[in-house]
Amino acid sequence: MITPTKLNVGVVGIGRMGQSHALNLLNKTPRADLLCACSPAEQDLRWGREHLAPHGVKLYATFDETIETPGLQAIIIASLSALHAEQTKAALGRGIHVLCEKPVCTTVKEYAEANL
Repeated sequence: MITPTKLNVGVVGIGRMGQSHALNLLNKTPRADLLCACSPAEQDLRWGREHLAPHGVKLYATFDETIETPGLQAIIIASLSALHAEQTKAALGRGIHVLCEKPVCTTVKEYAEANL
């Protein structure tokens, strides 16, 4: 019997939607490990220290630190909409799978320039 491997996931933006994603990964997704999460907002990091850090989740204040987490395979982007395209492109460029909250871009021009 083959033992299924777990997907190592991070969450970018642990405000309202990101918190929901993080808790789902911790409590309802047995084939995923939440490795890391980030937010530049101190109130979000405080929430992370209370709800995520006790489970071994690494917390960062920046996206760049997050995508450098060793073993990271996938990321959920739930940051500000204006950052979605840039963060998606950066993660994909590092070979990290991406689930991005909508919208991935805020304008058609941004989408064309992002070349996603």
